[in-house]
Amino acid sequence: MRILAVATSGQVGCELSKGGAQPGLDILALDRAALDIADSTAVDRTVKDTKPSLVVNAAAYATVDRAESEPELAFAANREVLQRPDSY
Repeated sequence: MRILAVATSGQVGCELSKGGAQPGLDILALDRAALDIADSTAVDRTVKDTKPSLVVNAAAYATVDRAESEPELAFAANREVLQRPDSY
């Protein structure tokens, strides 16, 4: 099974990346430098190119005080990418 894990530089993503040592499990772990999840074109291209069985988005915009003043960034990290299942 191929898993595409994005935003893997944080605590959850780092732990997820370690799971790649399991037999039959291929985890492609991408941090923000490798894939900016706010760039929908890059996300689409990566999903189409890697053809994963599962995509895990470990990203979170967790700075609550700033999220209120930067709603576009908060939605890009926490919602937008996950709302696109029919595009693949």
